[in-house]
Amino acid sequence: MNFSDIYSAIVRFDNGDTPNRSRVAYTVANLAVWTDNNSDGWAYWQKPRNAARKAMALIESTTSAANQAQEPTDATDADTMWALVPIKGFLTRQGVSHDGIVR
Repeated sequence: MNFSDIYSAIVRFDNGDTPNRSRVAYTVANLAVWTDNNSDGWAYWQKPRNAARKAMALIESTTSAANQAQEPTDATDADTMWALVPIKGFLTRQGVSHDGIVR
């Protein structure tokens, strides 16, 4: 996902009906911003993008129809935690606090 895709997901899921997907979208956005501020950038450093792969799968699909199907249905708490674990692991290995990045 590029920044446009990430912010589109934030807008799609920030209506209060899908708090887990919203949490994941904000976490991916925060991770992308952190990556840009601490490396060559989100587009170039694969480790944070790989860590966010499961999270991105919860907030974006390959078609517009699939994206629209996600909007009324929130991710389960278990799916959300499953998607955030690799991000937390990546941040831990980098010596970075989860606060401010993982929502």
